Amino acid sequence: MYELLVQGLKFYLLPQKALFIPFINAIVVSDVHLGKAAHFRKNGIQLTEAPQQKDLQNIQYLINAFNPTRFLFLGDLFHSSYNEAWQPLNLLIAGNPNVEFILIKGNHDILSDALYAKSGIKVRHSMQIGTTILFSHEPVHNSEELFNIYGHLHPAISLTGKGKQKIILPCFWKGKNHLVMPCFGTTTGTCKIKPKPGDEVFAITPKSVISLY
Repeated sequence: MYELLVQGLKFYLLPQKALFIPFINAIVVSDVHLGKAAHFRKNGIQLTEAPQQKDLQNIQYLINAFNPTRFLFLGDLFHSSYNEAWQPLNLLIAGNPNVEFILIKGNHDILSDALYAKSGIKVRHSMQIGTTILFSHEPVHNSEELFNIYGHLHPAISLTGKGKQKIILPCFWKGKNHLVMPCFGTTTGTCKIKPKPGDEVFAITPKSVISLY
């Protein structure tokens, strides 16, 4: 993991495409898109549930490894309308009664708040921690006084080697007062970013997080 200081506060960028924030004892992920395979199967595209099972296993790993009291989903937790993929998520939440699960609603989160509540997930449209941090799904452009942590963009960076070989890696993307989260979901695509001067980019490999600039 990579330690990042923001306004004197420690953040840890994790290779599981997650963020650990010790001072609020929280794990943060974004854009999980559970239920995507089942949604595609309804439309005749045969995808297996293996990627979703892996995503849920990664969530449980993060809970076991860091013992958070809060687990924040920064939007797009469930890909679309209700389907059978909801039940494994229910089981995971029920199996972790000491964790407060919070969803910051995203554009894909079309299920009713009542369904989330029944499963033990608290729903918010944004969430502010003290006078420092603002969590949202999409960027909040009037948050100059706060450090905005959000997802939605699925950031990735393209790297070129000496032999002109290329690789695209998911990344964390930090600006002056914001941090863009990578997409957590295995079946979710990425979008190459164009960092501005002064931005910092942290590429994610299977085992580490690397500061590029």
